[in-house]
Amino acid sequence: MTEVEELVKEMNTYKEQLDQLEARLQAIQRSCDHQFSEEESYRICIKCHYMESYHY
Repeated sequence: MTEVEELVKEMNTYKEQLDQLEARLQAIQRSCDHQFSEEESYRICIKCHYMESYHY
């Protein structure tokens, strides 16, 4: 296997791991009883880091 093929394979592995971590974070954020810290243009939960923007 060439170095490029190895890198592509490794990147795909990391992408799969990232997808799993993002899914876990979303599950935590969905079930969180948010406590927001207000900023000028957004607010962020101090417990799970969920962010809501005031600009739509």
